[in-house]
Amino acid sequence: MWTATWALNTLVAKAKSTDWMVHMLGQVVGAYTDAAHGMTLSAVSLPYYRYIMPYGLAKFKRFAVNVWDVDASGGIISRLEQKGLVEGCVDAGDKRIKLVRITQSGIARVLETEQEMTHVEENLLN
Repeated sequence: MWTATWALNTLVAKAKSTDWMVHMLGQVVGAYTDAAHGMTLSAVSLPYYRYIMPYGLAKFKRFAVNVWDVDASGGIISRLEQKGLVEGCVDAGDKRIKLVRITQSGIARVLETEQEMTHVEENLLN
């Protein structure tokens, strides 16, 4: 309870950037549907994260490793490269850094996800 209180009072935002947009979306859906907060979060979370994944791939990877103890030795980026969703190249200034760019196939997947989000939104609001 104490930890949740501090988190909700934005203490965690003092050390790093945070993103609470999924909660804002959940609040809006709840206002329209009178659904419980947990229900709205479960409805909007997955489509939202699919939508933003191409823009925050490194953060999703870090979260998977640190929170779910996912073995990233094979690499999420490598798997996405194999599927043709992203392409990587080594930074000319620092060979330890791999730059990742979303491909046309990746963009198509993002657009499909956006359509899925629209469909979910329409179903929730109607």
